[in-house]
Amino acid sequence: MFYKVEVLDAKGKLKKIFTTEMLSKRHWDMFPDNIKKAEKEKKDKAKINNFNAFKKKNYSAAGS
Repeated sequence: MFYKVEVLDAKGKLKKIFTTEMLSKRHWDMFPDNIKKAEKEKKDKAKINNFNAFKKKNYSAAGS
């Protein structure tokens, strides 16, 4: 649920209003992109973790 947002300037005058409908539409328009971005970040993080784990395995195997 999104609530109406009122943006005020430094003097307290109303500059802009974001309605619940506008915010909801913006959220759902951006949602697929945000999911793709989160999946990519998760994959990138997994690659980094796997790379570090691989190096650790090699070092421990070489030391045996």
